[in-house]
Amino acid sequence: MTEIVLDGVLGEIQAVAGLAASLQICAVKGGGPAYFCSEERLTEDNWLVQAVGWEAARLLAREFGGRANPQLKIPLGPAGSRRKQWAAIRKMLAEGKSAIEIARTLGVDEKTVRRHRTGKSGKNRPSDPRQGSFL
Repeated sequence: MTEIVLDGVLGEIQAVAGLAASLQICAVKGGGPAYFCSEERLTEDNWLVQAVGWEAARLLAREFGGRANPQLKIPLGPAGSRRKQWAAIRKMLAEGKSAIEIARTLGVDEKTVRRHRTGKSGKNRPSDPRQGSFL
């Protein structure tokens, strides 16, 4: 199975609470700031608890809530860049991964993966830089 390792802030979050928590935080707070309160201040209605669950939220609050600046700029993540997402789909297809496995790992629809497999992912799809041009 392909192990996805994120870098930067998302890598820090992944190291503390795992890939799923990191991707969920991207989905909820990607492209903007996220405030991590201390572990003692976590409540059931806190955005972090609702996004990743109690256990992961506790770990993240313990790690990031105690910092001098507990606010982190959360990037859009893997799904934030269509070109990177499509490259990841192509890579996983080349590794023989199933469409459903790729879809669940990357947070895309299975139909999107199947379109890439058949080469029908649309005219706006970025070209594969490894391929030449007929022009």
